[in-house]
Amino acid sequence: MLDEDMTATGRGPLEEVLANEEEESLRAAFIRLSDDDREVLELRVVGELDARQAGHVLGKRPGAVRMAQSRALERLREFMEKDT
Repeated sequence: MLDEDMTATGRGPLEEVLANEEEESLRAAFIRLSDDDREVLELRVVGELDARQAGHVLGKRPGAVRMAQSRALERLREFMEKDT
């Protein structure tokens, strides 16, 4: 049955494989980022800090944090595109 083909995430087997491949691609691209890029993304995305809070940790102004995040995300996108 279709219900039996669903995983615990509610996705079918093909969707699960594709999601796992995308996650692995993201991890590989993330590792290729510089330490500074990884740090700003970890604070802003993973840690869910706002630009002011992340700026306090990084010793940067909020605008500089937002710019660093934008540039880090662009580099992450570029690395992921190269892998596909």
